[in-house]
Amino acid sequence: MVSIRHATERDLIDIRAYLARHRVPCALEGADAVIAVEQDRMIGFGIVQRGGLTPCITVRDLRRGSGLGSLIAEHMMEHAGPER
Repeated sequence: MVSIRHATERDLIDIRAYLARHRVPCALEGADAVIAVEQDRMIGFGIVQRGGLTPCITVRDLRRGSGLGSLIAEHMMEHAGPER
């Protein structure tokens, strides 16, 4: 079962490593991040800059096309602050 939650400090370390390894141009500084987890493994994440800049959503290869990116986006929209 997949759960989506706000990223912890440990999750942010993993996200930074993924972004660097795959050269994904998303910045975490000043951003809110959520992750999708399945069996204690990160399978996707979303990053949105405070102030509503374009979000970055990444899904691991094996889960692409499953609707997970849409679930991450929905979670981010539901939990967005009033400034977005």
